[in-house]
Parts: sequence; C-alpha cells; structure tokens
Amino acid sequence: MPKVTTFLMYPERAKEAMEFYQTVFGDKLKLTGGEFSGAGYSATFEIDGQVFQVFEGGPHFQFTEAFSLFITCKDQAEVDHFWKELPAGGGEESQCGWVTDQFGVSWQVVPQEFIDMLAGPNRDGAARATQAMLKMKKLVIKDLKAAFEGKE
Repeated sequence: MPKVTTFLMYPERAKEAMEFYQTVFGDKLKLTGGEFSGAGYSATFEIDGQVFQVFEGGPHFQFTEAFSLFITCKDQAEVDHFWKELPAGGGEESQCGWVTDQFGVSWQVVPQEFIDMLAGPNRDGAARATQAMLKMKKLVIKDLKAAFEGKE
C-alpha cells in the first residue's frame, strides 16, 4: 500500500512556520529534517505520527480554506489552547471552529465530544448540536452538549 503524506507549499517563511508549530504543538511535533536549498526551505515533520512535507515555493503558492488540517481535541482545555495559539501573530478566527494561522494555513479545532454527538444514534440531538455549532466561532463543549440534550 502506498504511503500518503500531506505536502504543504508555503509561499515563504516555511522555516518560521515550523518554529511556530513547534511552540504550538510542543513535544507532539517532531521536526525530522529541514534545510535551505537553492529553491527554498524544505522540511519534514510529524504531529502525533502524521507526516507532513513542507516546501517554500514562492509567492504564487497560496493556501485557501479549501484545504484545512483537522485537530481532534480531547477536552475544552485543548480546544482553548489551539484556539488561542494558532491564530497568534496575525492569524484569524473564523466560524465553526476554524482558524487560519499567520502563514495562511486553515485549521479546524474540534472537540472529540462533538464528533461523538454527530456520529451517535440521537439524530435530533446531533441536529441541535450542529445548529449551535453554526453560531459559534470557538467550539464550546458545554454549549454544544446543552444543545444536544435540548437544554439550550
């Protein structure tokens, strides 16, 4: 079976992005190679075993929200951490748990509990939780849970 790896083409500042992600993800991120060549900076890194290839390709390469990285968070503290850290330094918060970092990469910051609500058998609760999520920027588990349970 071939291995599939996420490849991110930064317009510039790829090395700075790697340094930034190291501060956001701490020891969960392992930079396994990085170097400057005549064409720009290239690197390989892992976050919890997910491998990423990075290359600095020039200004004609731009990120869009058509591609995002999805972070499944174990609790509200993790949601709060990534929601605060990822848009730092010039990024932007968006609707429904999405943030864009200062390098233009889009991230979805989603609690596992919300994913479980959507996947469970309570379809009415899932619909209510989804409607609550659509009104939020940062996803708040207690508010999603209240909507899921019909207590909002």
